[in-house]
Amino acid sequence: MSVSNINNTLVSEIAEAAEALKEAAQEKAAKSELLKKSRLKKTPSLKPEQPEQTNEEARSIQRQIAISNNLHQIAELERLMKQHNNTIATYENLKTFKFNTGNEGGAYTSIEIKDMDRKSFQTSNQRLAQTLVECLTKILEDKIKELEEQILEVRILQ
Repeated sequence: MSVSNINNTLVSEIAEAAEALKEAAQEKAAKSELLKKSRLKKTPSLKPEQPEQTNEEARSIQRQIAISNNLHQIAELERLMKQHNNTIATYENLKTFKFNTGNEGGAYTSIEIKDMDRKSFQTSNQRLAQTLVECLTKILEDKIKELEEQILEVRILQ
């Protein structure tokens, strides 16, 4: 055989071997895909088995949760109502303050504020006292509105 024939034969055999390898790789890939699909289908559920609840048990649990939620909402409503009533009482008390209009002679107004450490601030300045009372009144009015909104937002379910 000539060198040229040997080269042609080798090239031909290499091409056949390459084709066989290609087919083998495709076949292996197909088998791998089938194996992967079959594993996905056969994989058992990893979830722990739970006993099925009857409809009656489920309704009972839902009812207990609803009752608990309602009791929580009622407690919240009671807290808001107590705070609302206390704020209204303070507001009404503050509205009873009377200030000297200049015709009362020696009568004067005085305001004193004390903190936890018994430090105090006191003034007999009519304008300052009246301004403080007006500011406190406005703050209390805003707080009353805020509490009323919060009370209306409380939902008690049935």
